[in-house]
Amino acid sequence: MFALRNLTPDKYEETGELSWLPSTESVKPLFTSLQDSLRKELTNLSKNIKNSPKEKQTYLPIALLLNKLSRHAASNRKDDNPVVFLLNPSNPLPGDFLDTKVQPDMVARICTTKQLDKYISDLSEARKERKKRLPQLGDFRPAWGQSLAPLEIKKRESGEEQIANYLDVNKIYRVDLSYVIGLAGRKSGFNLFALSPCVMQRSDERYPWDDFLMLLRYIVGLYNCHEAKDPNMEFLPIASQAWICRVDDQKYLVFPFMATRGLGRNTWVAAGVSLNDDTSVVIKVSWVDIRVRHDEGEMYDLIGDIPGLMQLRKFWSPPNVENVKGGNRERRKCYLVTNSIGLPLSKCRSLSEFLTVMLEVCDVLKAMHERGVYHRDVSWHNVMLNKRNTSPSSAPWADGSGHSESESSAQNDDGNGNQGAFDPEHRTHTETVLQPKALVGDLDQSIRTGSTWKGRRNRTGTPMFISREFCG
Repeated sequence: MFALRNLTPDKYEETGELSWLPSTESVKPLFTSLQDSLRKELTNLSKNIKNSPKEKQTYLPIALLLNKLSRHAASNRKDDNPVVFLLNPSNPLPGDFLDTKVQPDMVARICTTKQLDKYISDLSEARKERKKRLPQLGDFRPAWGQSLAPLEIKKRESGEEQIANYLDVNKIYRVDLSYVIGLAGRKSGFNLFALSPCVMQRSDERYPWDDFLMLLRYIVGLYNCHEAKDPNMEFLPIASQAWICRVDDQKYLVFPFMATRGLGRNTWVAAGVSLNDDTSVVIKVSWVDIRVRHDEGEMYDLIGDIPGLMQLRKFWSPPNVENVKGGNRERRKCYLVTNSIGLPLSKCRSLSEFLTVMLEVCDVLKAMHERGVYHRDVSWHNVMLNKRNTSPSSAPWADGSGHSESESSAQNDDGNGNQGAFDPEHRTHTETVLQPKALVGDLDQSIRTGSTWKGRRNRTGTPMFISREFCG
């Protein structure tokens, strides 16, 4: 199971105004256009929330309050993409490929005006008849790839810690969003939260439920969040997590299998196929600190072709996605596409095969050093078993030994069918042989030898992969 880290209040940047909320002036016309009948209805709902004796009794009036305000905001927009706030019954959302099992009380998603009106009607009927069963979502229930924002309603402060984790999960699964905005509510009011790869923020004030202006600012902020999403990513509802990625002039169908926290590089990795030439690919999407002097693509270009090192297909920073800023940092979104396919080291079929991989990794790192680059982050995730090792290849180094398949079998076979370590400098250009068993990737933390840049002078890596001389 994916372990959630508790993001306690000391992890937040306290702020009077969240960076991604629209200004009061820009939303004020929307607020002043509230009709008296609607304003009266909203006021009654806010009173119901405050006077509800139990947490679950606040769910319906809060959902009605938010959805009626969202409907009002949608009536002033030209598109038919309103935000709906859905009460989320017990089951986790589909597409939880990291097995987080988190269950927000409510989630926001984009819908149509007709769908929003139908849901408001269902909520009103359930409240009027005092039904204990909440309206069923059916096909309207979003997958994580469609969740725009999580909301959590609690009687105690614990809701604020939960919303931090929910924001983190939402940002992980919504690879197309630059940031997410969440709400943690209690009977007495609500706080707003925001998370981007640069910063996590919490409003320093708890707003009462009858502060309709602030609620409208939050809702319009969600509209803006949706409009600012990455146009190069498209979620496919045909699967719980499937995406179409457009990288420059190429298009890929991919399925994610790994991701890191929303605060930081927010790396997201998916495997799939090119829709242009039908080749298998792995795509890594991450938010890179602009202070990094040499990005990952430059490092791959500097090193060139090395047997056992991932082969770069494309490194691209989309010009139609704005950088995110916050916490004295600025990050830009980057796509890395490779045709190299790696398997976890746990897939090694024998100790002999595992040791062969480790020996080949040492040769890869040695070759990188000779070409002026230190990897600096050798770990379980960055050292893999080469899936293509068992497939013939026309690559000049193929089995990694520099010999033909027949020569390798004769000279390097250990008697069990396992190949020995390869010599990266000894290559043949004409024979079809096998690729190395090892596959080394992820040059995020790499640095040029002799670099004096202080931004990457800290020691990094996984201890069991670091030699004792450097661990002292």
